[in-house]
Amino acid sequence: MKLEYLNKKNKEKNKDDKTKKEQEITLEDKESVVDNELNLEDEEDFRKAYPMNIRCKDGHYVRSLAEKMIDDYLFDHEILHVYEKKVTDISDEGTEEKFYCDFFLPKVAGGIYIEHFGLEEEKYLAKKERKIKFYTRNKFTLIITEQRHTENLEDYLDANIKKKIKEYEKK
Repeated sequence: MKLEYLNKKNKEKNKDDKTKKEQEITLEDKESVVDNELNLEDEEDFRKAYPMNIRCKDGHYVRSLAEKMIDDYLFDHEILHVYEKKVTDISDEGTEEKFYCDFFLPKVAGGIYIEHFGLEEEKYLAKKERKIKFYTRNKFTLIITEQRHTENLEDYLDANIKKKIKEYEKK
């Protein structure tokens, strides 16, 4: 009886493992899905293409290793932060677009937004440009990080956050 139970459990586990493997998407597959089927300008498609599956020190789940580094930096420095705060942009033409900022620091310098731009695809770059115009038009405080900043991310964020605090205090 015990052997039958173990054999049944083993078959279920093997079936679950096979299902998980079939559902996994390799990085190469993910890139082709993004390029061929998803619209990176559409926030929901982007969120589907890049699921939150990387856990940070504070328990947040993020979409990339660079975002993990930023989140862990904020946690280590005891900076209250919100990951993927929903933001609504109403353009000059009156159209409404919703997007998610990467990080929002509500208690620092009247609120600082941090956007990490890690892709170089054409559609993603168009979205990047729209986001930057939104922050500029609304006079929101923004820190931009890119892949090149990850080598010295702590120094980069230290300097930029201090700079934004000084600018805020001068107002």
